[in-house]
Amino acid sequence: MNARISWVEDQYYQGAFLNLFEDELRSAYAATSIDQESRARCAFLLGICSEGDLTACSQLYNEAHGIALVMRDDRLLADSFHGQAYVAFRVGDLKRSYEYEQKSLQHAIASHHEFRISFTYYMLGIIALRFGHQESGLAYLKQGLLTAKRNGCIRLLALLHTKNSELRLLSNDLDGAKLHAEEAIRFASSIGADRNVQEARIKLASVELELASFERVAELVIEVRAHLAESDFPQRCVTHTLMGKVHEAKRRYEKAEIEFKTAIKLADYPNAERVRSNVHVHMAELYLKTKKVRPALKEALAALADAEKAQDIYVRKEALRSVHDAYKALNKYKEAHEYLEQYNALVAESDAALLKSRLEYHALKSDFEQEKAKADMQTQQTELLRIKLEYKERELTEKMRHLITQAEAVRQFRNDLRSLLRRTPSDDPAAKDIRSRLSSFTESDIQWQEFEEKFREAYPDFREKLKAKHPDLTGQELRLCQLLRAGLKSVEAAKLMSISERGVEQHRFRIRRKVGLKGKESLSEYLQQL
Repeated sequence: MNARISWVEDQYYQGAFLNLFEDELRSAYAATSIDQESRARCAFLLGICSEGDLTACSQLYNEAHGIALVMRDDRLLADSFHGQAYVAFRVGDLKRSYEYEQKSLQHAIASHHEFRISFTYYMLGIIALRFGHQESGLAYLKQGLLTAKRNGCIRLLALLHTKNSELRLLSNDLDGAKLHAEEAIRFASSIGADRNVQEARIKLASVELELASFERVAELVIEVRAHLAESDFPQRCVTHTLMGKVHEAKRRYEKAEIEFKTAIKLADYPNAERVRSNVHVHMAELYLKTKKVRPALKEALAALADAEKAQDIYVRKEALRSVHDAYKALNKYKEAHEYLEQYNALVAESDAALLKSRLEYHALKSDFEQEKAKADMQTQQTELLRIKLEYKERELTEKMRHLITQAEAVRQFRNDLRSLLRRTPSDDPAAKDIRSRLSSFTESDIQWQEFEEKFREAYPDFREKLKAKHPDLTGQELRLCQLLRAGLKSVEAAKLMSISERGVEQHRFRIRRKVGLKGKESLSEYLQQL
């Protein structure tokens, strides 16, 4: 099952739409238990399929995240943190969304999850733009493009180029905007992502409109309309608005009026107030050009009504400006001044809100960078401790090898000396003295104090913890435990302790009984955990 889920993931990362596999994913999800990796992966993928239903989507992402936290799997955590970030973004909690996406990025980098790295940069760019910080937004999107290009994430490249085109257009970098839009079309076309192709074509048409390439705008609109469903009101509305602006620029005012009116009729879908307000403003501008001042005022007031419903500062500003222009054209200066005052107040309010938002973003970014710096410092300290411990362990290993070699050499020398003494008269005074010294000599004490010092450097609290937990262990048993903790095998421990392997095994048996180990439980593993 895991292999099949991995295949579905790969298809998604290569540009396929997950909804094609939704039934298969739901079957796999139902067949898995609540604590399996495959369950988490299915839940995350189904969350993507369910993004139209935020409640269901949130529940699936939460489940995937819960399993990922338990499993401590970086790849799962990267995906599930992104899911949490997406939900937070949808409900307008940009701060939490930013924090979750940063965590997603960390885990994605740790697991070499290239698609998630690229997509997280994309989301961080979008969040930065929502905070009004265009510089950071562009920087994140650029990083996302580089990562996606390096790893062949085609569908993501199309999204990133489309968003970059939009930003370049807003900053009046028309050449850059055109280049990104064309690249978006190329990448989306290569994987057959038709909707992404049409979105990129619309973006390109908007750029060509600013470049006054009106024939090219018309060509692009025709191409887009040929691929749109009749029920795709938002995109159809945009195409009619674009054509209205083309006819207006060419002074074909009657045709422009027809296009704008069609766009307004199409903008009759949920949450379309912002779109409708913009089209009403275009209509008002058209009527002012053609000296139809009263119809212009009617359209401007309609734009303002829709802008109030949309609660969008930008469209409210445009609508207020349009109402002011209409009243001024009617020579109603009192009313014109009133709406101009409202416009100026809103400009000041939006500037203050933008500044506040940018400051909030800076504070959020600064807080996160400080936390990351602390985490990096802790990681560095942990790494230094690890390196130091490895060095101490190597020193201890070398010391043990030296002691074993020395013990074997001394044992051999002792045996050779005993052999020599057997050939020496028993009443020889010198021989008697040597025999007496040999009988009192303990091999196991050879440089043991130096070993103890090296062992305490590598494992500072081991002996004390072991004695506190098992006070009935003898000195020899404690010493054997130290040797086993240091990684020696029974045969090596026997040489160092100057006892037989059988003697070591007897000690091990008694130690196992005293510490309460049963069956196949490993004494070495038990000691490693102390």
